[in-house]
Amino acid sequence: MELAGPCPCASELGRAELREELAADLLELTAAAFVEVNDVGVTRPADLVARRALPDLLGTTLTVVDELQRDGDRLEHIAPAELAALSEGQDKRAWLCELLAGIGPQAADTLLTETDR
Repeated sequence: MELAGPCPCASELGRAELREELAADLLELTAAAFVEVNDVGVTRPADLVARRALPDLLGTTLTVVDELQRDGDRLEHIAPAELAALSEGQDKRAWLCELLAGIGPQAADTLLTETDR
């Protein structure tokens, strides 16, 4: 099982021992032969719409990400010519936009304290 997105328990789910406990509980409750719980981007909830309007580092980050997602030419201009993770034949612009999609919640999780949310 992969866990991602905003969750009030994000801090706890970041601990491997809690995820192992959760996996054991799920194994007991299901007919599964094996259960693994992975954190693939669980973040603490934050109101990104409200934060976007503020003149701080997070607000600026969110605004820039929005602008880059709307302006593909600008996005390609600032991207490196060679991208190691880009598969041959894969659309570079779409791949870059996909990367940008997760930056807002991750930036909020990194930059905000519990009292800022």
